[in-house]
Amino acid sequence: MIRLSLLFLCCHPLLIYSQETKWSIETEVDSIMVNELISTLGTRDFVEYSPDRLKEYLSYFHPVHLNSDNHIDFIYSGFVGAESNGIEIYVNKNGSLKLIEEELGVIRTITRRFPDSPITMEFIQYGCCDDPGNYWQQWTIAPKNGDVTIIKTDKYYFMNETLFPEEFNSMVKFKVLNTPYKLRATPEIISGDAFHYHYEQGNLISDYSEGDTGYALASSTDYTGRVWWFVAMDRPQNVGYHVYVNKSWEKWLGWMSSRYLERMN
Repeated sequence: MIRLSLLFLCCHPLLIYSQETKWSIETEVDSIMVNELISTLGTRDFVEYSPDRLKEYLSYFHPVHLNSDNHIDFIYSGFVGAESNGIEIYVNKNGSLKLIEEELGVIRTITRRFPDSPITMEFIQYGCCDDPGNYWQQWTIAPKNGDVTIIKTDKYYFMNETLFPEEFNSMVKFKVLNTPYKLRATPEIISGDAFHYHYEQGNLISDYSEGDTGYALASSTDYTGRVWWFVAMDRPQNVGYHVYVNKSWEKWLGWMSSRYLERMN
C-alpha cells in the first residue's frame, strides 16, 4: 500500500489566499486607442455619479489578444456596482467591443504559456450577503475559428477562512481509507468551539467515507510533523456532517491529513 505521504519529497510553504492578480499576459498598447475602444461601451453608472473614478474604471480593463486577429481584446476585472467585483470578457469586432462573458467574482491567477496559446485563469465567486459558501472554477479562453470559446470546469466549493496554497503543484488521485474522515479549512486539527462564526465545530467542513475520492493539489506540514494535503474532493458517496448543508453533494476544496489517503492507479 502506497500512502500519499510517501509520494512527495518536500512540502511547500503555505500562503493565505490573496485576491491580487498578476497580469503578466497583458499586451502593451497605446492608451489613447484603449480609451477610444472602451468609450464604445458607454459609461458605467458609478463613473457618471463619480467622474473622479474614471481613471480607476479604465484601470480595470486589461488589453490582451484573445483570438487570431490583430485587434486588441479586453478582460475587465474590477468594480461593477454590486457587492462583488466582476469579470467581463470583450472581443474586439473591428473597433467595437463585444461582451462574450460576464460573471460576478475575481481572478485568482491568470496565465498564458505561449503567445497564441489559450489563456487559463482561476475564477472565484464569493457568496453573497455573508454566505460562507464560495466556489473555485478554472476558465480556459481559447481562439476558435477566428472567434473565442470559453471552457469552464466544474465548480469546487470552499468555505470562508479556507487557506489556499501558494500554487497547485501536484495532481494525485486518491481514495479515502477511513470512516469518518475530516475535510478541514486549514491544515491543522482544531476541535471544540468553532474557529470562525461560519463554522459549527472547530475548523471542520465535512466528513467523508471510506472509498470517497479526490485529488491532492498541494501539501503543508503542521508543527507536529503531520502532513496535510490541499484536496479537491469528488462528490461523496454519502452525505456526512457538513456545515454548509445545502451544498453537501457538491465538489469541495479543503485540507485532509494524508495518513489515510491511498494513491489510485
